Amino acid sequence: MRSPELFYAPVLVLAISDPLATLVGMTWKLQAVFPNNKTLQGSLVFLPSAFLAVFLTLLLVRGHFFARMVLVSLIVGSISSAVELPSPFGTDNLSVPLSVFLVIAGMEKPLPLS
Repeated sequence: MRSPELFYAPVLVLAISDPLATLVGMTWKLQAVFPNNKTLQGSLVFLPSAFLAVFLTLLLVRGHFFARMVLVSLIVGSISSAVELPSPFGTDNLSVPLSVFLVIAGMEKPLPLS
């Protein structure tokens, strides 16, 4: 089964959301949340940017089932944001794309109705 979104989405989240969160966190640093200097402001920017990156990827690759794309994008954004926040010293460069990949791959399979 060919699923290009399994490769595009993790790279886009890492390429867009992580630097954007860093930029916002460094610009408007009110208080670091974890000892690794990650901020709440950066995480609050990471979530919608990851949502948007995944949603646009699914929209351009799949282009249908709007409600499912929104649900998958929201779940991926939330989980990747939660994974990125406590990741120490650059390990988020591995943990974020891996979490995006695993969530999308896991949600790609149809859920049983009963």
